[in-house]
Amino acid sequence: MMSQPMRVRPPLAQPDDPEYVHPLASQLVIELCAAMPTYLLTMGGRTRAIARAAFSPDVPASLLARRSKGNPSTFVSDLIAANMADVRETLLDGQLVKQGILDRSRVEQALSGNPTDVTPSEILLHACTERWVQLQIGSLTSATVA
Repeated sequence: MMSQPMRVRPPLAQPDDPEYVHPLASQLVIELCAAMPTYLLTMGGRTRAIARAAFSPDVPASLLARRSKGNPSTFVSDLIAANMADVRETLLDGQLVKQGILDRSRVEQALSGNPTDVTPSEILLHACTERWVQLQIGSLTSATVA
């Protein structure tokens, strides 16, 4: 993970948008992180032990008492629910289904509101991928017309 930092690039980014820079992925920072023994990072069986110790005077005790970091699952679920009509249209009428990359019946099941093994993050990933595909098709179409 250190050698391949996660890119957080908008799914609708244009090809000529500036490249992302990862200043915290410099060689010195990576070497420092790699040299740290894991027992320091999880001291006392707690994740982010060094950060917790460093910021303990400045953050509430309730934050320091947490056992792990939160995740965006609730936000993603709310985002999907608030945009369900658009997500359904995007995925069910999109190229990923038309080309057989996604199984239409599984997509319908995942968007039905019934329990399924598909996570909201997977749905969001597929919707973003579909939007990217549509953007690329639009770019090809406009280049052909021009």
